[in-house]
Amino acid sequence: MGKKTKIIFSTVVLVMIWTIMFISFGFSYQAYLYGGLISLVTVLGILSVESSIDNSIYLNKLQNKNKW
Repeated sequence: MGKKTKIIFSTVVLVMIWTIMFISFGFSYQAYLYGGLISLVTVLGILSVESSIDNSIYLNKLQNKNKW
C-alpha cells in the first residue's frame, strides 16, 4: 500500500468509528473512551496488516529474483 492510500484508508475508518460512537452514546465520556480504544486497536491492526503485506511482497520479489 502506498503512503497516501494508507493515510486515506485510516482516516476513513477512524471517521466511521467516531461517527458510530457519537451516534451510539452521544457526546458522553463513553463515546470518547470506546472511540479512543477502538481507534487505537484499529490503527495498530491496519499498520500490522500493511506491514505483513509489504514484507510478503518483498520476500516474493526476492524469491523470484533468485530463481533466475
